[in-house]
Amino acid sequence: MGLDLDKDKYQTMAWLYLDNILGEFNSITKLGYVGFSTWTREKLWRTVFQF
Repeated sequence: MGLDLDKDKYQTMAWLYLDNILGEFNSITKLGYVGFSTWTREKLWRTVFQF
């Protein structure tokens, strides 16, 4: 079947998933809200290339 019951491999993956979940939670609680909007070419030009 291709399923390998290597405990160390799955334990490492579990820690990586836990780290990812906690990192996302930390980001969400600090940011609170991210708004997305459409950008016109002129608005993008004014925002990015302000000196």
